[in-house]
Order: sequence, then structure tokens, then C-alpha cells
Amino acid sequence: MKVQYLPTFIKDLKKLRKQPVYDQILPIYSMDNLTHTLQQATIKVLQDYRDFLGHDPESELHLVFDEKTHHYILLETGWHKNQRIYGNLIHLQIINGKIWIQQDGTEAGIAGELLDRGISHQQIVLAFKTLERRKITDFAVI
Repeated sequence: MKVQYLPTFIKDLKKLRKQPVYDQILPIYSMDNLTHTLQQATIKVLQDYRDFLGHDPESELHLVFDEKTHHYILLETGWHKNQRIYGNLIHLQIINGKIWIQQDGTEAGIAGELLDRGISHQQIVLAFKTLERRKITDFAVI
């Protein structure tokens, strides 16, 4: 059997396994490749925010990445007039092929930056909102 075209997405993995081009198609659409794409967008967005916020002489910005469990955090530490500064500005996590926004301390919202990087609405979960509130957004619910 000669295959004349590759499908643009995998609908039925069982059927696909029987086709001769399975080994060529699966790597293109594997979860590892999807996770890598999401990971690269996530890291770039956090790096851009760190660079945008600049260098405050009283505090430091730290990028904390755990690529094994897919946690990506922008953290601020320091001192201001004898007051301790310690805060999680942004916390993103990749779960089951979606970027979960656990914490968003930005004014404009980090989701817009992810959309600008080509991440679709259905690949972004506003985890800091309740399930009921997520249902009335354009973003993924879970």
C-alpha cells in the first residue's frame, strides 16, 4: 500500500500504527516534541520578562527551571528599606501538553505573550482562576 500524503494530525493512533508511515509520523506529533515546543516558548517568555523588568539595585530576578517536572518560575528576591522582598512573579507549568499559568504577577497577563509566541488558546490553562471562571474564557479549562 502506497501512502500519498501524511495526515496533518493524529486522530486514531490504533489505525495509524497499522500504516507504513507510522514511524515517520509519530516523532513529528509526539508528546516530547509538543512539550519541547511549549518549553521553548515558556522559557523565552520568562527570559523576556526578566530582561524587560531590568535591574533593580535592591532586588534580583531569578529564573528557576525544573525541566524534569516542567516548572518554570520568575522569582524576585532582595531588600527595600529594611523590608524583605521575596515573591513569585510568574509560575508556569507544562502538564499534559498544555501550559498551566499557576501565578501571573504581570500587569498585562502572561497569556498574551504566550499567544504571541504561537501557543494556541487551547494550550493555555489559567490555573490561577477557578474552574468555573475558566469555563467562561477562551482558554482551555483543563
